[in-house]
Amino acid sequence: MKMKSSRKLRAGIARLKEDANKIREDQRCIREEQVKMREKLEEIRNDCEFIKNEAEEITQLSQRTQSRLDLIFLILDARKNNDFVKANVYSTALRLLLNNNNTSSDDHNNNNGKLI
Repeated sequence: MKMKSSRKLRAGIARLKEDANKIREDQRCIREEQVKMREKLEEIRNDCEFIKNEAEEITQLSQRTQSRLDLIFLILDARKNNDFVKANVYSTALRLLLNNNNTSSDDHNNNNGKLI
């Protein structure tokens, strides 16, 4: 009787060791997957930051374009109404705006694509 229970005990211990090894392997796989997921998450965060910066830059470019168009239409309207003084004022403002934009574009190009 003692022998039977001893065999059962050894068999139970062997199963527990197998289970422990399986659990260890599962935990190792989980850790590896967690590392991969962290790397993917970091990559996604970097992509989001890049897209956010690109969207901000596009918005700024759109705003500059709209400002130029507004001044151009004011110039055209003033000329249509033979108000050449206003047309000259708006032309000067447009010229200044274009010079400022060219200066900031140069700064933009000299800063590796980052707006300042």
